Amino acid sequence: MKPKGKPSARSRPRSSGKRVGDALVEGLELAVRHTRGEVALPGYALIEGRDVRKLRVRQGLTRKAFAERYGLDPRTVEGWEQERFGMDRSVRVLLSVIAHEPEAVIRSLRKAA
Repeated sequence: MKPKGKPSARSRPRSSGKRVGDALVEGLELAVRHTRGEVALPGYALIEGRDVRKLRVRQGLTRKAFAERYGLDPRTVEGWEQERFGMDRSVRVLLSVIAHEPEAVIRSLRKAA
């Protein structure tokens, strides 16, 4: 039995004055618009295949040197650069870390060896 005078979760307005159902509908509409490419959601960006070459060149490395430094296969790096190979999320996260904290990746690989 619910206490008298306290609205249920269904009818209780959120701090913004919206009901929970209204906020859910609004969130789902935003998700649909994001899926259609109409809006970008806040968050973080991960490296795409076409960005791998820019990253490598910015570091002044050949494909072979880039691959050796970060424990990657040179042919795979080439495939990413030419967008012949897909990149799963874990690879995109690794490349994003390489882009922002390359020394952290190098230190980690040295410790693992």
